[in-house]
Amino acid sequence: MYKVILSIALFILLIGCAGVADYDIDLPGDYSVVRLSGHQIIIAPKLTDDSWGSAVIPTEVGSVGWNDDFILVMQYSMMKDPKSSNGYEIPDKSKMNYWIIDIQQNQIIGPLNLLDFEETKTKLKIPETIKLIDLAKVKK
Repeated sequence: MYKVILSIALFILLIGCAGVADYDIDLPGDYSVVRLSGHQIIIAPKLTDDSWGSAVIPTEVGSVGWNDDFILVMQYSMMKDPKSSNGYEIPDKSKMNYWIIDIQQNQIIGPLNLLDFEETKTKLKIPETIKLIDLAKVKK
């Protein structure tokens, strides 16, 4: 009986723990992708091994690509959840914004639409080899 109660308590503890699926991904220039909760995925400067500054790219980051000079980001626009009465927001997967972090110039460019994003990449001579990769394929 003791083992059953202990197993149930352990199960409840594990499913109730906030942050179990949270993660961070180190990027160049002391930036990180930081998943704070289900739909709160941001890019923020890394301050220490386990703390970050304010978001430079707000939620919800969906994909990233980078080299030593640039970080490219696709971010979903957020909308009010029609099922929520408290103003909870969810990503609108049909509307995307794009961002460029110029690491050498310490400059954040965006939000951009896809056309402006492509034009800015050309203007900044960002290599075509930097591809946006879905976070599900990048995360640690």
